[in-house]
Amino acid sequence: DKANIEVHGGKGGNGCASFEILSPSVKRPNGGNGGAGGNVYIVADKTMTHLALQRSHFNGGNGSHGGADGMTGRRGDDFYIKVPCGTIVTEKVSNSELLGGINETDMFGNEPQAYDADPPTVDLDEHGKCILVARGGKPGIGNKGLSSGKARLFRSMSLQKSIGHPGQHKSLFLELKSIADVGLVGYPNAGKSTLLASLSNARPKIAPYPFTTLHPNIGVIQYSDHKSISMADIPGIIDGASVDRGLGHEFLRHIERTKIIVYVIDGSGTDERLPGNDLKSLLTELKEYDNELIKKPSLVFLNKVDIENKDKLHENLKRATHRLGLPLLKGSAKYSKG
Repeated sequence: DKANIEVHGGKGGNGCASFEILSPSVKRPNGGNGGAGGNVYIVADKTMTHLALQRSHFNGGNGSHGGADGMTGRRGDDFYIKVPCGTIVTEKVSNSELLGGINETDMFGNEPQAYDADPPTVDLDEHGKCILVARGGKPGIGNKGLSSGKARLFRSMSLQKSIGHPGQHKSLFLELKSIADVGLVGYPNAGKSTLLASLSNARPKIAPYPFTTLHPNIGVIQYSDHKSISMADIPGIIDGASVDRGLGHEFLRHIERTKIIVYVIDGSGTDERLPGNDLKSLLTELKEYDNELIKKPSLVFLNKVDIENKDKLHENLKRATHRLGLPLLKGSAKYSKG
């Protein structure tokens, strides 16, 4: 869910120094300009689900050198880094120029936005949102251009040719905060992944031991009227998560982007836990991390009700939800009942 990357804009191609022979004693400069270096972009892609990038260095293509007869070098290829929606991009180098957009369209046909904020942080929260993170280097000027009236701009330069400029280099920190309509929150092994698999098209890893889920899984629930909602399985929270015990903050930050919270409570009495106490502890952890989280619309799902002789535990949670004013649903995610 986090990544440190280096981005380099492509180097601009060199200008060319060549001459057209007009007569044995007369020649005219005709060297062409180099091509500009390619840019590096970061674009949000809804098909991506994690930040497990295959590498950490990304480069724009280098521009080609100019040629004789005024031929301009080919522009370097742009490079697009695809990241999941909800990725926050932060420039690590202090006092450097800010991330900025340009007027070109991105690979999805959208126009990248220009950003002028300090610190240089951009939230890629929508599919197709695109930012320019490393601009390619400017091309070198051929001697054809330097021999014209433009030469007045380059009096301090050799009248032969100029070399291409290097592209921008930036160090970036990427952090994913999952975006979903519904977030499933609960203790490890409460059955969140099973519930997600039962309700949506997601197929998360499911196993009979805690911390099976280490990264959020997102599924889509399709309705008969063609509407849909997204649901995220937040990795299991433990006591002390709000003070970053274990991987507390790593998990809690994903809840910030959900619209509705579903507290998934284990109704089997594992380790002699009381469901009502589990719910109160979860609310406490969320409140201490960010008080705004407990203000989100929420409900409680009591899972594993298929296990017999647990009526007293169920009543314990029913009393707790009544006092807290939270709706309570019961069911078995494993058997898709409820």
